[in-house]
Amino acid sequence: MKDHPAFGFNLDPSHFIHQFINPVVFIEEFPTRIFHCHVKDSRLQLNGRNSILSSHLDFGDARRGWDFVSPGHGDVKWDPIIRAFNRIGYKDLFP
Repeated sequence: MKDHPAFGFNLDPSHFIHQFINPVVFIEEFPTRIFHCHVKDSRLQLNGRNSILSSHLDFGDARRGWDFVSPGHGDVKWDPIIRAFNRIGYKDLFP
């Protein structure tokens, strides 16, 4: 099963933010396994009373430690991500 051609990822950088994972490192680690990328954003809203584990609350609830927001309005750093996609030769993002 190693390197099965059907195994791949739908990269969603917005999920990496509240997991404290650098999406550029992920892109560079799995360049041939990224089949799609969601252009979504999220923002950390940690205030000392909430955490990333408060996701059982509805989106938009001020008690959440993170929330999804429109692309470009959150904590996803898009420039390094696009540069990483260019380095690995990813073409499906910009057909």
